[in-house]
Amino acid sequence: MPPPPDLLVIRLDELQEDIEEVQQVVAKAETRHERLKVLREAGASAADRLRTARKEAHDAALDAEGTQFHEALESLSVSLKDVAAQIRQINETVADFDRAMIHLKEAEDINNRCGQILEDIRDIRASVRSGELSYADAWAAFDDLSDTRCRTLFSDYVDLLGGLTLRDTGLDDRISELTDALLDELGTELLALPARPADAAPVEGAPSLGSLIKLWFPEWTIWGVPLFGYDAGLAWVSRGTPLAAQLLAAEPAGSRGCLVADAYATYALGPAYASAAILLRMRTPAAGDPAGSPAEAARAHVILRILRALGESGTFGAVVGIVEECWHEAVRQRGGQIEPANRDELDRFADRALSTLDNVTTLRRFDSQLWDREARGVLDLLRIAEPGGPPPETVRGLLNAAWAARLEKFDNRAYVNAIGTKAKRLWTPRHGGGAGDKWPGSSIHSPRKPGYGTTFLPR
Repeated sequence: MPPPPDLLVIRLDELQEDIEEVQQVVAKAETRHERLKVLREAGASAADRLRTARKEAHDAALDAEGTQFHEALESLSVSLKDVAAQIRQINETVADFDRAMIHLKEAEDINNRCGQILEDIRDIRASVRSGELSYADAWAAFDDLSDTRCRTLFSDYVDLLGGLTLRDTGLDDRISELTDALLDELGTELLALPARPADAAPVEGAPSLGSLIKLWFPEWTIWGVPLFGYDAGLAWVSRGTPLAAQLLAAEPAGSRGCLVADAYATYALGPAYASAAILLRMRTPAAGDPAGSPAEAARAHVILRILRALGESGTFGAVVGIVEECWHEAVRQRGGQIEPANRDELDRFADRALSTLDNVTTLRRFDSQLWDREARGVLDLLRIAEPGGPPPETVRGLLNAAWAARLEKFDNRAYVNAIGTKAKRLWTPRHGGGAGDKWPGSSIHSPRKPGYGTTFLPR
């Protein structure tokens, strides 16, 4: 009777095949640019040939003799014009796909991770065969490899492919492109990738796929875009500049860069970041909850203190006041502690952060004066039924105006949906398109948030 199959060998073979499949699919994903290039070239060639045919038909019509022949040429010219319109539409669709696509700098990173895992699989095989590793130890090594690095790799792989599909087809409502534009304004090279729901709020980690940051579902709306100011802050911290090091040293113990990222995002985006972070993401502290690291109350306190220092008058101050009132009321409802125990320490940090960020030459504070310049005109447009006119000067101005408009009637879901749609239509991607272009399939379905009734901000 033959010996039973070696289960460890079967598992190693299966894992190796899975890793090799990841490598192959990631390589194919990057070739999608080449396939579009072929389509673009074919479209351009067809357009050139069509122009030649139309010219020949026109010239023949001028020299035509006989009514029937002349009418036939005129009919041909009309048909060629229709074909030209169809080719134009095809080329525009191809260009639209191409603009939404991103080149995978992360392909090399994933391939390197695959290569390291494959090397570990070979090492386990060789060590078992040579007797250097017992079967018990080999199984332990396999379990560790499968449950840690492979699990993370497969998760990133699924997010990468799913996110690329959503971006490439525009099924993310093209929020990724708007997020990219915001990150570009903040001086980062990060790009957004739609991803599955996070297991936990990603408040302490760095981007998990190199230059790609995950746009967590269900935040695929214009309202969640300001949250990526936090990721820009993490990227600034990771560059290790002296100013970032100063702020890290000044942080309350245990925050691990979170408060610096919050301070950076608040400084750069103003009320829009506070609205998105506090109203959409932060968990309100409840009575008896163990302290977080940092506690959400501490984060909210730092964000609101910096905002009050940036401006307390006009619409800017009104938005800050609404966000603060909403947060404090929710904390009271859960029986939590509104003011963090280390309030004085957090105040000192917030003040230090403000003065430090003022010295970052590549970053401009989004204070009440800049709000008036970049957001006020956009807010006026959002208040009318059919907004039109020049596109917003900046993405952060658009986001601030959109949040200000939303908070005027935040208990009216239809109104909130309309504001989100109008704000997206006002935005013109830098890669082209006209002001007011309607995105195909645009829709906003934001969850209703608890409110205290209708609030009108000063005009």
